[in-house]
Parts: sequence; structure tokens; C-alpha cells
Amino acid sequence: MRSKPGYQVEPVGLRDGIWERGYITAWELLRICAWKSAKGVALLSLNAEAEIEERTRNACTQLRWLKDADALDPSTDWDRWTESVRLAIGAKKLGTGLLGLSGVGYPVATAVLCILNPRTFPVLDRWAVAGLYGDDRKSVSYERAARYSEYAQDLVRAGSSQQLGASSIHELDQLFMNAAMA
Repeated sequence: MRSKPGYQVEPVGLRDGIWERGYITAWELLRICAWKSAKGVALLSLNAEAEIEERTRNACTQLRWLKDADALDPSTDWDRWTESVRLAIGAKKLGTGLLGLSGVGYPVATAVLCILNPRTFPVLDRWAVAGLYGDDRKSVSYERAARYSEYAQDLVRAGSSQQLGASSIHELDQLFMNAAMA
């Protein structure tokens, strides 16, 4: 089996530095983007470093209460989770949050959240969605906070009901992604 190129290896080593600093550096965001999808890296390079730092600082502030949370915990406050995600990720049309950065779409924004806490945030991936829902939801867009929250909660329910033995919501998104890609 061929090994992945280095940029496709999940950059988990970034997490602690990001939380200590309170924002993501431009270089770290490039690494996260390359891990999720190398397509956006060129566009990402158009952002000023200060803009990246400001937007990621705001995202970290919105999500700080979830730094050590676990979405598999039955007491997860999904309404507050959804609102925090909505504010952190923002809206492309309004140019707010992480989506206000060139080269950041919803899947990359969720990859950023996943790097911040893989026990709390799944990566939104077309293959994972297909693996979770099958053909039923191919036309449904999950690129809104409410839909992303629905996807996260459905991952948790599916992991529990199917007894998949995953230790995090990110492991669940990877299980469904890999199943759909196989």
C-alpha cells in the first residue's frame, strides 16, 4: 500500500500551540487546508496574515468552551454547540468567520474545527456524508451550521447504534468516509 504524501497526514501536532496562542498562524492554516484538500491552498495564500490571525482568534474564542469537550458525551449541549459553530465558521455570503477567508469553504472550516478538537468536531466530507446517509442525501447541502450539527449528531447516533467502537466523532467520520470510498 502506498503511503500518503506528508501534506495528507492529519496535522494533530498543531492543536496545543493553537489553543495556547489563541489563533492559527497562516502557515498552520495552510497545513490544515492541504490536509483537507490541497485545492484551496493557492487561494488561501491570498489572505493577509493579520486577517487569518484575527478570524481564527475569533473562532477560537467562540469555541473555547468546547476545547476539552466530547461530542460522544450524552450531555452535549447541541444548541450551544451549533451556535458556537455558526459564529466561528460564519457565512460565505456575508464574508464572516472562517468562511470570510479566501480558500476556506465549509469542509476546510470543519477541518480547522476538527484540528482544534477531534473529539468534538467531525470533518464534513462528501464521502463521509455518503457513507453515513447513502444515496438518500446526495442533493442535501450540509454547509450550514444547523446541517453540520445534524450531521454531527447523526454520526454520534450511528456510532452508538451500530456499536462501531470509535473513541471520537472524528473517528466516526473517518469510518464512514473510508467505508464509502471502499
